[in-house]
Amino acid sequence: MNSSEKSFASMNASEKTLTILHERIIGGHYKLNDYMNPRDLCEDLKVSPVPVREALIRLSERQLLEWDRNRGFRIARLEIRDVMSVYEQLQSLYCNGITRLSQAAGEFNDSELSEVVNAEPNALDKNIEMFTRNVLTPREQLRAGILWNQLWYIRLKILKNGGMMIRTASDITQLKLAILNGQFSEASEICERSFRDTSQDVINMMAIDGWAN
Repeated sequence: MNSSEKSFASMNASEKTLTILHERIIGGHYKLNDYMNPRDLCEDLKVSPVPVREALIRLSERQLLEWDRNRGFRIARLEIRDVMSVYEQLQSLYCNGITRLSQAAGEFNDSELSEVVNAEPNALDKNIEMFTRNVLTPREQLRAGILWNQLWYIRLKILKNGGMMIRTASDITQLKLAILNGQFSEASEICERSFRDTSQDVINMMAIDGWAN
């Protein structure tokens, strides 16, 4: 049993229910606007209504679910303005973090920043996690995690778009090199450009494919 399995085993029913539903949502198990049936969830997860209700409330607080007073909780609907807001907040977090690095150079993990980046889903996820650890404070990391999770559906779409995957890998590579070389102004510019371009591409795809409908 690895550490994550041990951690899960030590959770109470509410925490386990929250973890399972959270992973299902960001993993694409549900579709946008799907309604969550508490009774079905109780039967599926073999728990009482209380843990399910608590988990649904906490997931709505994280903006992964939204409340419809007539039908209950459903997978949160993506609106273009919300996507823009999330990307803007992420850009601000990471660019501010890079500025902070420039004022305390050397407090990042050189070995992690030196690792090769390729356009594979696991590699991109790993590098985003790496930047989060090295650039953001613990409190900012929690905030970034919530924001990234709100983009779960978009992430699944991006992973199917070869062009966006390659460009993201290129942006991360350039960002790593700039930081390693102490070129923090350039790193900030790359960060801003990457978030700006990605958000615009995503908004264009939402309009074309009707993701927000």
